[in-house]
Amino acid sequence: MILGLLLKPFSIAADIILAFIPKKLLVLAIIVLIAAIYYGYTYEF
Repeated sequence: MILGLLLKPFSIAADIILAFIPKKLLVLAIIVLIAAIYYGYTYEF
Protein backbone atom coordinates (compact mmCIF):
# COMPACT_ATOMS: atom_id res chain seq x y z
CA MET A 1 0.00 0.00 0.00
CA ILE A 2 2.64 2.54 1.12
CA LEU A 3 5.05 1.30 -1.56
CA GLY A 4 2.30 1.75 -4.16
CA LEU A 5 1.77 5.35 -3.03
CA LEU A 6 5.52 6.02 -3.19
CA LEU A 7 5.83 4.56 -6.69
CA LYS A 8 2.71 6.31 -8.06
CA PRO A 9 4.51 9.54 -9.18
CA PHE A 10 7.22 7.43 -10.85
CA SER A 11 4.65 5.34 -12.73
CA ILE A 12 2.87 8.53 -13.88
CA ALA A 13 6.21 9.99 -15.03
CA ALA A 14 7.07 6.71 -16.79
CA ASP A 15 3.68 6.74 -18.58
CA ILE A 16 4.30 10.32 -19.77
CA ILE A 17 7.83 9.47 -20.94
CA LEU A 18 6.64 6.32 -22.74
CA ALA A 19 3.88 8.33 -24.43
CA PHE A 20 6.51 10.60 -26.02
CA ILE A 21 9.44 8.20 -26.49
CA PRO A 22 9.07 4.98 -28.51
CA LYS A 23 9.91 1.84 -26.51
CA LYS A 24 12.70 0.76 -28.91
CA LEU A 25 14.44 4.11 -28.42
CA LEU A 26 14.05 3.80 -24.64
CA VAL A 27 15.57 0.29 -24.64
CA LEU A 28 18.46 1.54 -26.83
CA ALA A 29 19.04 4.49 -24.45
CA ILE A 30 19.16 2.10 -21.45
CA ILE A 31 21.64 -0.20 -23.25
CA VAL A 32 23.83 2.79 -24.18
CA LEU A 33 23.70 4.07 -20.58
CA ILE A 34 24.69 0.65 -19.15
CA ALA A 35 27.49 0.33 -21.74
CA ALA A 36 28.76 3.84 -20.90
CA ILE A 37 28.81 3.06 -17.16
CA TYR A 38 30.48 -0.32 -17.78
CA TYR A 39 33.19 1.11 -20.04
CA GLY A 40 33.61 4.09 -17.72
CA TYR A 41 34.40 1.76 -14.79
CA THR A 42 36.46 -0.67 -16.87
CA TYR A 43 38.71 1.88 -18.58
CA GLU A 44 39.30 4.44 -15.84
CA PHE A 45 42.34 6.64 -16.31
